[in-house]
Amino acid sequence: MVQAINFDFYNLNKQGGGFNEGNFGGGGSGGSFIAPNIIIATPTTPLPTTPANRLFQITTNATGAQIYINGIDTYKLTSQNLTFTKEELLVGDKVITLQKEGYATNEKYVISLENPTGATIIRKPFLNIFNLPDISSFGIATTEITVKYYINDIIQIFGQSQTLNFNLIERVVIVSPTLYNFNVNINGAGNSIKVIKNGNVEFFPDNGSTPYSDLSGTTFKIETANVSLYRITQIQVNSASPVLAKQNESLTYTSTLSKDSTISIITELVKVPIDAATPQITLLKNEVITYNINSQIGVRIGFLKNEDVKAVTVIIGSDILEFDNLQEGDVAGITIPHSVFKNIGKFGAKIFPFSLNDYEQQVRPGEPAITIASTPYNGNLSSTEVITEVMIPIPSQVVVNPYVGGGTPSIGTPKPVVVQPKPLSGGGSSPNKGVGSSRFTQNYR
Repeated sequence: MVQAINFDFYNLNKQGGGFNEGNFGGGGSGGSFIAPNIIIATPTTPLPTTPANRLFQITTNATGAQIYINGIDTYKLTSQNLTFTKEELLVGDKVITLQKEGYATNEKYVISLENPTGATIIRKPFLNIFNLPDISSFGIATTEITVKYYINDIIQIFGQSQTLNFNLIERVVIVSPTLYNFNVNINGAGNSIKVIKNGNVEFFPDNGSTPYSDLSGTTFKIETANVSLYRITQIQVNSASPVLAKQNESLTYTSTLSKDSTISIITELVKVPIDAATPQITLLKNEVITYNINSQIGVRIGFLKNEDVKAVTVIIGSDILEFDNLQEGDVAGITIPHSVFKNIGKFGAKIFPFSLNDYEQQVRPGEPAITIASTPYNGNLSSTEVITEVMIPIPSQVVVNPYVGGGTPSIGTPKPVVVQPKPLSGGGSSPNKGVGSSRFTQNYR
């Protein structure tokens, strides 16, 4: 630090006619001037001089930082330049710091005026009392402008570079999450909605109102629990206008919690496609059956069947017999009652692997499966994402029963199995009256 000599010139003696000390005189009632006794050490040899000012460039890793000098904003930003003169540094050091929002620094540079030769310096204000031209302070030419670099107020090794570089550290801002309420109101089919939290946790709210609470930033996605069984027909977020699904669409809704929300949803069942039914039977013994009409035990017929066979219809003459209580499994049997065989002779039997009255249900083509595709929804639900799931409509199936009321079936007419019992010779019981169409709820043995 430069040690400068300062003087006071305010002690005037109004009693005498001249200076009280020194060789200065005066007359009349003029004031007296008290001058200090000044001894100036003048070097015997000329000292080297240095420039009267120095320019510095202020740089940093984060551009646009504000430059401060001694804690005062200069309204300059990095990487701008600062120039300091010896005259202003003679008054005091300049401490350079930076500030930038979101960043911190523990660095500073101190610009000082050093006097390595130990020359005596007389400051400029004293010299001005002699009405001298605008000159520099006496002895300042041999001083040097120096830079000191500090980290955490500990001085570091630093040369005399013109660039003062700062390394700003970005602050890590920790924001405490906020707890928000997320209410789901469902009206429609039970357990028809699936809520997915943050993409991996699933839960299924019941019908009615289900409240949830979670932290801000949590993402919830609402979609149908099963696209083959249910569809979401309407979604309303808070007090916004409801969004309606088009025919054969199901809506989904995604929201990231940033405030309390209420989601109102309406669902409905989706028609489940019916599988094809192609009942088939094969006789265990494909041969002519001889029946003793006197035994009155009836005619037993065994056959193999597939899982689509729910009933068997037998037509003998004018009698129509239906058996709908068949055994489980691949093998089943029926017994044609004795009452059908009224007279001794040949009888032709036609066996159908279905009920003539329930033909439309037991013999039918399969309906196409429902295919789901996703398309973006172009509406606005408070800047949340809504996706619509488009379902391909199911074509209607018309099945005509060719055995009741005429008409043409939609699939090929099944070929009946023909059984011709061989007549017995000799007597027999008297024939029963016509049986007509009969339904048997049990198997005859």
